[in-house]
Amino acid sequence: MASSPGRMQGSFMKRSSQLWPWALTACCAVAAGCSSVDAQTASTEEVPYKVQVSAARDLVKEGALASVQVSVDPVSCVDVEVELAYGGSATAFKDYTPITSVTIPAGQGYAEVPLVTVDDGFFEGDEDILVSIIDNSAALAVGGPTRVRLQESTPSGLGEGSPWGVASSSQSSADPAWFEPVAAAKVAWVRGYNRSDMEATLTAAGQAGLQVTGVLQVGSTFPAEDLTTWEAHVAEALELAKGRIRHWEIWNEPPNYSDSKSPEEYAAIVTSAYDLIKAHDPTLQVGLCAASTYLTFMDQALVAGAADHFDFIALHPYESLDRATDGAEAMYLSTVPAVRAMLRARNPAKEHVPVIFTEVGQPVDASVSEEEQADALVKAYVLGLAQGVTRIHWFEGKDGDSGDFGLISSGNYPRLAYFALTHLIHGLGEQPALNYLGWTLLNGVDYAFVFEGPQGPVAVAWARPGTQTLVDFGQRVTELTPATGLTEQVRFAALTDSPRLFHHIPQELVAEARANRGQPFPWDGDYSEATEIAVVAGESDAGLHLASTRPAVQTYSGTAGYDMRSAASHRFAVDPNFMLYDSEPIRVTAVVRFNGDAEAGDTAGFKLGYEAVGAWMKSASGWTTVPTDGEWHTFVWDIDDAQFVGRWGYNLQLNSDSEQYSNYELQSLTVVKRGAETAE
Repeated sequence: MASSPGRMQGSFMKRSSQLWPWALTACCAVAAGCSSVDAQTASTEEVPYKVQVSAARDLVKEGALASVQVSVDPVSCVDVEVELAYGGSATAFKDYTPITSVTIPAGQGYAEVPLVTVDDGFFEGDEDILVSIIDNSAALAVGGPTRVRLQESTPSGLGEGSPWGVASSSQSSADPAWFEPVAAAKVAWVRGYNRSDMEATLTAAGQAGLQVTGVLQVGSTFPAEDLTTWEAHVAEALELAKGRIRHWEIWNEPPNYSDSKSPEEYAAIVTSAYDLIKAHDPTLQVGLCAASTYLTFMDQALVAGAADHFDFIALHPYESLDRATDGAEAMYLSTVPAVRAMLRARNPAKEHVPVIFTEVGQPVDASVSEEEQADALVKAYVLGLAQGVTRIHWFEGKDGDSGDFGLISSGNYPRLAYFALTHLIHGLGEQPALNYLGWTLLNGVDYAFVFEGPQGPVAVAWARPGTQTLVDFGQRVTELTPATGLTEQVRFAALTDSPRLFHHIPQELVAEARANRGQPFPWDGDYSEATEIAVVAGESDAGLHLASTRPAVQTYSGTAGYDMRSAASHRFAVDPNFMLYDSEPIRVTAVVRFNGDAEAGDTAGFKLGYEAVGAWMKSASGWTTVPTDGEWHTFVWDIDDAQFVGRWGYNLQLNSDSEQYSNYELQSLTVVKRGAETAE
């Protein structure tokens, strides 16, 4: 019989105040297969039917059709309607479509309830659907809920589950004494090893309970013309590792550390290494890599032959993390979506491979305090987990030859970042990717990311830079400061841009986060359906943001303008929901005026640069000269090959080469999708 989907609240059905009409009275004339209750008794009394639910199969592959069976005892000679409730770790309407009522036809002992499950393309691990029957005065549920196990269909590529990693520099990898304190914080992974003594690194890591990932690199350039040396290097590394390194990256930050910048030559060494590694052990994992988030280089490497010759993607989004700590979290959050878009276009069979940040970090220096480094660490991991990063390696475990990046200083004392990571792992759990629930905006403004932690739901939240927001949780919650571990019971929390963990949060907040999971992350609004974005002096950004220091605003003849004399180059970030990876024709319009001293010989001009297909930053049309008459002038560029991936955390720039030529004001910069403009 037909059954119907129902509305859900959280992962359980919200029971209606009015139940189905359950006055089930046996037939006076007993039909074949019906309850053989005495006819005279049945005509005056309700029959207490017993109903139960059972799974046809207790293990179903995600994306397949599951089913449960609802049975009635004794068999009724009238239709029996049964209400169902749902729970478990799987999320209704995201992981499966719930059926909340089913009719068992008269004379039948059971009815089948189909459950359509969804292959959502995210690695979440196996999940459970719990199906139970709601009792009614005319019927009683027999036994507890039945369980259907949803088997994950999207490969993790790694499988070990822990996202908590650190990376080492060449210098620090030779000093494995820091492995023990890092492992004590529940970090599971170390990236890199001492190349002159791999055995010492692997032995020390094994004793500390850490797993090691490796990097294959030899010489000063991609050895594509003569692969003999390269193949010997790969074979030697595999032999020395003896299976203890199971994840191999091909080169560190290509095309960095190579005289050749050719994606074709990189593709050649990737293909060679992949074939050798898989021949040695098919279960070993191979990583396709790029510097920062240089996806245009990776895109070309895929086209040149690297497609299908990798098991995971490795990136180093340092610059995007810097933008996130400045309030542009959306740029960092767009990394995995950009990778997925690239793979859909270039290598669909690999669309869902793991994305790993094998290096990301921020050093303590004259401009970054220990407190700020600890805040950056929390954001790096939380924002990474929220977008689906499989594993994140903080650079680095201990200070090495690249600066004071370490969780542990060169003087062997733990920094605040060490304690922040310890408390973060304790709060979110050792496998939080499996327990990420979603995101919400506190007060409609500030990010909060919600996880099912070991002690229950926990939110990680912070305010915009330079702001403080008072949040009313509506009940007492436990606020934890990651860098210190200090806790406080509060109802009202004063958010700053320093992240806090909130335990015992209200269920309404959890439900909001669940509802938003998978939705575009907003950046001062949702521009996923917009056809035009702009930054206008004196106004709030509308989908286009200054990615460098915001210039002062001046007013001339009633019109505001950014004073661009503050720097030689000014950078702009396009909202990733507006345009990400996919290339389409755009029109860029700038309104500017000269604000120098023409009599003194000042001049002004710039080049419009943009991220393009096959190039990092391409000039739109050469040099644009700003007339020195002091009037507002409009310049327009039609661009057909833009490809925005945020390699350095921005997509466009107005570059004057020198502050000597930046004597102008910018009233507005606008980006329009020309296809939408033509359609109108």
